[in-house]
Amino acid sequence: MLKSEADRHHGIGRSWESHPQTALSESRIMITDILKLPLVYQMFQHLGGFFDARLKAIGSYLPIKSGEKVVDIGCGPGFIVEHLPRGISYLGFDTDASYIAYAMGRFGDKGRFFLPDFRRTNRPLSCAGGYCNDEWGSSSHER
Repeated sequence: MLKSEADRHHGIGRSWESHPQTALSESRIMITDILKLPLVYQMFQHLGGFFDARLKAIGSYLPIKSGEKVVDIGCGPGFIVEHLPRGISYLGFDTDASYIAYAMGRFGDKGRFFLPDFRRTNRPLSCAGGYCNDEWGSSSHER
């Protein structure tokens, strides 16, 4: 039930039945906002089975050993690095600043994390010796 004309104007009190498209659109925005929180994102990854599937795929198809290099495009908040062998060189990339900030704070001792700015460059990724060119934005070694 609507309380006033002002509430009606701002959409307060809308029901799913009377405005299903608007309600669906608003719920998508809310879910997107919630998933920007690194721990909530990781919880959804676990609940949906996506994280465990990723671990299983890595174990089955990528026999990563100490001393090898791993480049993770779309690393999210970086939780995968905890499940990789010690002694690897890990580079994680994501376009979400909150995920990279979280990864750098929690896993910065286990890898380097980058926030690429694709608006600044159209050149391919260039990494050598564990460092990526400056065009790709922030990394853990630039703290």
